Amino acid sequence: MIGLLYILSIWAVCLMIGYSIAAFILKASCSLVGAPVPDTGLAIVTCILESVVGGILKFNVGLGLGYFGSKAQSVVPEIALMACAAAVAIGVIVPAGVYMPMLRVSFGKGVAVSLVRYVITIAIAVGVLFTVMAVMGKNFPKLT
Repeated sequence: MIGLLYILSIWAVCLMIGYSIAAFILKASCSLVGAPVPDTGLAIVTCILESVVGGILKFNVGLGLGYFGSKAQSVVPEIALMACAAAVAIGVIVPAGVYMPMLRVSFGKGVAVSLVRYVITIAIAVGVLFTVMAVMGKNFPKLT
């Protein structure tokens, strides 16, 4: 029982660290776009709400695509293509919809904040990847 409690507490701490990083990225993207920058607490709540709503929608879209894809006798690549298109659309539109009431921005500015968040996140991931590659002595990929 103590082991389970220990695992759950580590999971909760890691989750809060992740949401704190997401809130920092949200605040940075708001300042780059020109939207009002939220406080850290509001940014964390916004990130949690965005994750919950996006997860519920992606789950339901996955169930719907599985059901209607089997009824329409679609092949797997067609269903996968529809799922990828839905995931990209949900990944941009749902955050913009959450940002409207939480950050008091327009839908267009919410989409801009969402896209800038993706750009910042990808830049951080590439930076971490290159740092790990440099520390481990791996060669960088050649662009030619």
